[in-house]
Amino acid sequence: MEEGTKEWGITAREVEVLELVILGKTNKEIANALIISEHTVKNHLSRIFHKMNVTDRSQIIALVYKRILNSERIDI
Repeated sequence: MEEGTKEWGITAREVEVLELVILGKTNKEIANALIISEHTVKNHLSRIFHKMNVTDRSQIIALVYKRILNSERIDI
């Protein structure tokens, strides 16, 4: 995910949040895992949404998986 995070300008902490979102964690679960408040999780997600030009978690997941699939595509 490192290549994409540079493109989107996502911080190291936002990457941690993003990885947990991709794993399907709730805001509360993310807050507990990173020892931050749910409000802070919401702030991180808002910035991630803006940087990645998406409006919700499903769009984030779709975008990340699309990038993964495109990077692993091989020509036969």
